[in-house]
Amino acid sequence: MRFFNWLTALALAMTLAGCGHGDEVTSTAAADETVVAQHIAAGPWLRDRLPADTIGYLRLPSLWGLLSAPNGKVADTMFASQAHVDAVAALRAGFATHPILSEVLGTDTADAAIRALNAVAGPIEIAIVSPGRVATPAPQVLITLPLATRDPQVAAAHLGALSRSEPPMFDAQGFAMTSIRDTPIAAHFQPDSGRLFLLTGTAPQPGQLQAVLGSIESADMTEHNARVLEREIDEGGQGFVIWLDAQSVKPWLMTSLTGDRLWMRHVFEQTQAVAYGWGGVDGHGRLSLRLQLKDPAWLRYLPQHARRLDVGSAGEPGFVFAMAVPVAEDVVRILEAVRADHGDAAIAGWTQVDNEVRRQTGIGVADWLKPFGPELLAFNDDAGMFSALRIHDRAAWQTVLDAVVAKGGNLTSRKLGPGEIHHLAWALPAPPAEPGATGARLRVVGAVLPCRGQATAHAGPHVHMPHTGPQPGGHFS
Repeated sequence: MRFFNWLTALALAMTLAGCGHGDEVTSTAAADETVVAQHIAAGPWLRDRLPADTIGYLRLPSLWGLLSAPNGKVADTMFASQAHVDAVAALRAGFATHPILSEVLGTDTADAAIRALNAVAGPIEIAIVSPGRVATPAPQVLITLPLATRDPQVAAAHLGALSRSEPPMFDAQGFAMTSIRDTPIAAHFQPDSGRLFLLTGTAPQPGQLQAVLGSIESADMTEHNARVLEREIDEGGQGFVIWLDAQSVKPWLMTSLTGDRLWMRHVFEQTQAVAYGWGGVDGHGRLSLRLQLKDPAWLRYLPQHARRLDVGSAGEPGFVFAMAVPVAEDVVRILEAVRADHGDAAIAGWTQVDNEVRRQTGIGVADWLKPFGPELLAFNDDAGMFSALRIHDRAAWQTVLDAVVAKGGNLTSRKLGPGEIHHLAWALPAPPAEPGATGARLRVVGAVLPCRGQATAHAGPHVHMPHTGPQPGGHFS
């Protein structure tokens, strides 16, 4: 019964902490950063102290940091309020002192794990360290996390509960040897800061851990390469981030890439680092995969035309999805890259498709692509949900329209209010395998207002086209 009471209390407290209603809000004072760190979650520590030979970095959010800590988002005003901090502090105190599951399960094991998670006072950070920044089968792994306790015995009990192993016995200097799932671990607990350190690797010893920590403390604190990408994903430091030095694992990967995977060799040869994760940046939540490149030759395979996101919206967009579409110049460059890497046989299929499209429509695939891009957008706003594709070459667009009309398409226009409506209907050629088919009918409807050639947006399944006159710009949306 106590378990369900705690669930109810937790849900109620989180609701009260996250919501307010008019004059009922009694406190909006912002808590001090040190108070937030003490009662909710401290910031990351290792991100600014990574050893020079670090080839991998992983940051896992703590339980309360994930649920309640400010992290560079719009909701930080609420999360950093004194009322919210007080509510979280009360919850943590309750979890620390009251059993939750022991009456149900008949054992304190689960409650000990809950208390240990509750005591984790900041992100869990993991650094993979390898001499010379070259990956080895058994690198050193340094793990650190802050705990809410300053008592070495309590810290040892928390570590034992989290790892399901015997609690270590810290000596007078705070060092100990333990084992987690038959893996030897050197451990160190700092009572002054409440920070716990763990070191794994080839036969780790307390002396090795002491040397690693000593090198961190005496380091010049120069920025490690990981800091660039991980801050672009999670500037606040309370989210999830994984970073990998791609060059450190390059020798392992390249041996498995044969000649028929040349494009993958380009990727691994030119990628210096990879980072993935989610967190808060500039007031917004962010989920991101990022690459750091030294000489992006493999980008020959991707669209490179300059992009600009200048589509107007009605009110604040709820979401925006942007994608680069290959323009005609991109297609030529990509085909040349494929031919250079894989020979003429690799583009034989493209040539066959291009010839068939030209026979059926009078223009080739490149001519069909030439008017459009490179921006392809999907977004929603106060008026509805829309997609948009730019028309950047009106002469090429007119060529496409002429080809459609020559093949039986019907293009009509009429005035409507301050703009002009265009309607294009065209029966696509029937596939040769279906001799009795009449073909699919393509209907394109567009509305344009006289405002520098940009199309207006209307909800619904229609496709909106810009006016085919001499105005610059325009969107096909």
